[in-house]
Amino acid sequence: MRLRCALVVDDEPTIRSAVARYLQRRGWQAEVAEDGRVALAKLNRASPGGYQVVISDLRMPHCSGDQLHDWLAEHRPDLFQ
Repeated sequence: MRLRCALVVDDEPTIRSAVARYLQRRGWQAEVAEDGRVALAKLNRASPGGYQVVISDLRMPHCSGDQLHDWLAEHRPDLFQ
């Protein structure tokens, strides 16, 4: 059985780590990205269905959570089901 996979995006290392640990304790595989630009690179490389959820901060350098959301809505609408 394949683990559900989440992408946690936050520029604050303690928050990013805490959210990832929380998800892992509940049976999720959690990958992390330190900002929206890194998240976009991971999402571009991921196969369809590679992530079941993306959890993101809103205010980050390089690419905000709003910009990440807009990209996801256009390129990965499967994550909005």
